[in-house]
Amino acid sequence: MVRLLTVLLLLGSWAFAGERKIASFRLRTDPDSPARGYIAAWNQETFTFAEFGARSRSRTLRWQDLVPEDANKLRRELKLDLNEEEKLGVLEGHRLYFHGGGHEDGLLIRMDTHGNYLLQVKGMLLPFPTSRVERVEHPVKLREDAVYSKQETYRRALERRRPRTGAEHLEYANVLYDMGYFERAQEHYDRAVALGADVSSVGARLDELERLTRYRQVRLVLRKARSRSNLRGEHDEALEQLRAFAAAHPEHKRTIQIEQKRILAVKAEHKRREFHHRKHLEYDREIERFLYRNRQLEDARAFVTGELPNILRRRLMTDMDLSEDEYRALAEDRGTGGLHWSGYGGGSFIMNKRASIGQSTKNRIAGDPQSWWRRYYQVTARQHWLKAYGAERLPEFFEVVTVRLEPCGSCGGDGLSNYVSVKPANGGKHAWKQTCKRCYGARKDRLVGYR
Repeated sequence: MVRLLTVLLLLGSWAFAGERKIASFRLRTDPDSPARGYIAAWNQETFTFAEFGARSRSRTLRWQDLVPEDANKLRRELKLDLNEEEKLGVLEGHRLYFHGGGHEDGLLIRMDTHGNYLLQVKGMLLPFPTSRVERVEHPVKLREDAVYSKQETYRRALERRRPRTGAEHLEYANVLYDMGYFERAQEHYDRAVALGADVSSVGARLDELERLTRYRQVRLVLRKARSRSNLRGEHDEALEQLRAFAAAHPEHKRTIQIEQKRILAVKAEHKRREFHHRKHLEYDREIERFLYRNRQLEDARAFVTGELPNILRRRLMTDMDLSEDEYRALAEDRGTGGLHWSGYGGGSFIMNKRASIGQSTKNRIAGDPQSWWRRYYQVTARQHWLKAYGAERLPEFFEVVTVRLEPCGSCGGDGLSNYVSVKPANGGKHAWKQTCKRCYGARKDRLVGYR
């Protein structure tokens, strides 16, 4: 009997320790005597350690109290020092290849009733007609932020980190509340209170959760509506669901109206983001298509300023089912966010000679634009040139936020390069300066940041 109890106690202690991280490390004050036990809790500054053996005790240590080698190893095992890829996570997504070139990465959700591929990209569900898709590649390694919205990516990162302190539980609860996970949010709010976190700033949310707890049916309706709106992009269906519920239960009209306003704001933001995402996607794709079938510089310039705007306008209005007023409002609202960059590269000299880069024009710049264009036969070099050209000449679609001038990669910004001859030239010189064969004396490469 005594032996059985001993075995059970040992199994219980192993199971208890198994829920925590068993570790061994050396302290700076006593590097010759490693400590062994389990870590019950940890954060970026400290950790709580329960030691095995005769000196069984629990204490809080700082990471700098450990030998650096052991501290770094333990932090990696606890995933406190993750690289950027590990923080975001990697998914197995899909890549749609389009007829005529170009592709789009995301997570293929399903086919809709109109025969479109529904691809989740940065929290948006984008429909792509099957007639435009050449093939689908799977699996493709993608970062989470390429598939999910910033809010969903942040939630997944917090979930992997497993909040431990009261502040971390409070932060996680706020994210879950915003996304409609009310039951899980309540659990983490309770945990934050138990750990002594200050919840005075979220008093209104706690009151709302308490009210929703009394009305389980309302809580379920709000959760389904937020799930449809945030995760599946079905904003109209969510609004219709809320309208029907408000008509049947007028006593909850005020709560439903607040949620309807929130979903309308989310819908407007999703449509704006989708519009600008499609705008840049179609812009790049149409330029690439043109360059595959035409190699003349003048034709390319005429296409970008003449035919391309009509193609983009028609494609955006058709694919997103926009009226003239909706299109105009979305086109005028450029919003914020990361910039798209393109540059003229070695072809910067073509743009108004030196005047376009702030240099004097009294000296002639050599170089023939047509010969430069023919020499750079790669589609990528020409594509960047045309994208920068169009960004500066299509104010209806693009806002040029900044223009950056960088020294020519060949001459370093002198506009001249050394020429060395084996035989002496006229005047007995073996080396002399000549116009740079890359920038033709323009000195600078013009880069354009636009949105």
